[in-house]
Amino acid sequence: MSKKVSVIIPCYNLKKDVIAGEAGNGETAFDICMQSVLSQTIGLENMEIILVDDASTDDGYTSNVLRTYEQMFPEQVLVVLLEENQRQGGARNIGLSYAAGEYVAFLDADDWVSENLYEKVYQKAADADADMVYFFHEAVKGRVRVPMDDLSIPESHCILSDAELRKRFLHSPLVDYRCTTKLYRRQLLEDTGVGFPHHLIYEEPAFTYPLMFYVECYAVVPEILYHYRINPNSTMNTSHSFERLKNHPMVQLMLFTEMEERGFMELYGEEIRYHFLHSYFYETLLFAANQDIELPADFYEEMQDTVMGLVPGWKRNGYLDSDGDVLLAKVLDIGLERRYTQAELNRFCLQVKAWSKDSDDK
Repeated sequence: MSKKVSVIIPCYNLKKDVIAGEAGNGETAFDICMQSVLSQTIGLENMEIILVDDASTDDGYTSNVLRTYEQMFPEQVLVVLLEENQRQGGARNIGLSYAAGEYVAFLDADDWVSENLYEKVYQKAADADADMVYFFHEAVKGRVRVPMDDLSIPESHCILSDAELRKRFLHSPLVDYRCTTKLYRRQLLEDTGVGFPHHLIYEEPAFTYPLMFYVECYAVVPEILYHYRINPNSTMNTSHSFERLKNHPMVQLMLFTEMEERGFMELYGEEIRYHFLHSYFYETLLFAANQDIELPADFYEEMQDTVMGLVPGWKRNGYLDSDGDVLLAKVLDIGLERRYTQAELNRFCLQVKAWSKDSDDK
């Protein structure tokens, strides 16, 4: 009998340190992660847990931890050991190739989920015959918990039966590009061949964004069911450098090309170009400022040329008009007007950060 849900957890150099404080109970972050999965109310008999060791370099510690769980739960846990590091996206792809469940979910090894997550979202998927189910998450740092989604979004599901409905959907608060806050019908993933880029970070939108053009029924469970642990030693919180940051525009450029190759430009060109302008250009500047990274002026010139080459008529995009994304229009209008010295570019990135904060505060 096939499982209802396959949970894929990429693992790399699992930390041996226990989590301090009341929430930890003397366990490591991965122990807490696994216990949250093993105690799911949907029942272990309805789950498979795929643990992917992404070529850890900790003298066998990670692989031994994973093997221990596999030995304890041989009917539910499968361990996959990689010889070459693929980063999280590549490890998820390989885990996905082993998945046999009706639906698939991703979980990061530092995080944990509420004990009723998979029961709730699977039931919602079954009731609505949904291809994807979106649920909410929070960021957790010690005792501080911050909701990370628009909590005003109601429980719902939408049938995307024509292009106009999908266009409104793509530009609605329902769309979120984090891969771990979704349940996916496995058949949808197999039919579309959508996957993560290997060896890159900032990889999640390359997986989730194309799926938004294939999904026929999209459902929302507006509850915080995923708990994202802010780990100062994680991939996204260490070694802030341009070498890491440039992965972001690289992924977005790859994604733009993929959307062209998948043939979505004829119907959804305006939506795809808007997403590219926001993610490739604006977000890169904002990430640089937020992480105190100097964006090299010569790389920035390449970004300017790329935008003008791929979206020469960006000013005519309907999502940037007077009733649309005024902030993005301003960033593009000023940011593309001329070449910048390094000092001028540094100041412009800080200005984008200030504008973003002002916009969020309104």
